[in-house]
Amino acid sequence: MNRKKFIKSAIGIPVAGALTTNIAGPLTPNIIENPFFSWLFNTTSNPNNSSQNMINTPSLSDLQALTTLSKAMPALFVGHGSPMNAIETNIFSQKWKQLGETLPTPIAILCISAHWETYGTKITAMDAPKTIHDFGGFPPELFAVQYPAPGFPTLASATQELIKPNPIDLDHSWGLDHGCWSVIRCMYPKANIPVLQLSLDRNKSAQQHLDLAKELIPLRKKGVMIVGSGNIVHNLGRVAWDRMNEPNFGFDWAEEARAAMKNKISNGDSNALANPYQFGKAWELSIPTPEHYLPLLYTLGTQLPNETPAYFNDQCVLGSLAMTSFILGDA
Repeated sequence: MNRKKFIKSAIGIPVAGALTTNIAGPLTPNIIENPFFSWLFNTTSNPNNSSQNMINTPSLSDLQALTTLSKAMPALFVGHGSPMNAIETNIFSQKWKQLGETLPTPIAILCISAHWETYGTKITAMDAPKTIHDFGGFPPELFAVQYPAPGFPTLASATQELIKPNPIDLDHSWGLDHGCWSVIRCMYPKANIPVLQLSLDRNKSAQQHLDLAKELIPLRKKGVMIVGSGNIVHNLGRVAWDRMNEPNFGFDWAEEARAAMKNKISNGDSNALANPYQFGKAWELSIPTPEHYLPLLYTLGTQLPNETPAYFNDQCVLGSLAMTSFILGDA
């Protein structure tokens, strides 16, 4: 199913051969007439060529006019771990598969991955993002993986407009890195849901990342799934390679930090989590560099009142990595 057919199906428009998910509720004239979705209905023609249909550049008002869901789309933080999870059948990939089968179907996924760091914030805005194999030393089978999910340039532009206080550049050169596709490929193997990535700005403090994330809340209410992909404990320099096959193994400092982080996540203490190095040596060892930790703040930043985290894949591996993950919203 192409991108137009999928999104039509998702908002309740009958499409031949498609399963209508109707996540947005009953179809209304507001959706049909909305410029944000005009490209779905061929309602706007190019004045210079009546046989062509234009894709409008959306504005913030376009996004606001879309049907608001009765329940916001879930937001996830996923501990992605090794890229091999993308092609292995294990407890982690099996849980990702289960989530794709049980969670509400989004109109798109916005992923914040540990593996896209930039100067300034960027969002992918191409029609067909490439699959990026940003790793080395793995078997050819992993490099052969392609995840041809469509992009969603119109949504990228609307997101850029939505969070004007934090300038965002539209990116046409990145794609989907393994922090994104290794997880989402297991959730949605048909690659039929549009996927965008939002980068991690190296210039921003953790608190600024959290503040930016809060600007993304309206997307959840319009049917976009937010996925932060990293690891709350991630210290490759201290990996216990000799205990690779031992499940649920973490060094004392990793388990200490993981438990303390979970306590603050469960208590909604996101501001404290935006200043992690205040909590001592265990946290310092668990977050030697910030990139795998920061996606956590993007998920927490979109948390709505009365939402509590539902944890999954909650264990350490290799001594110094935590796969701990959680869902906010419909679990």
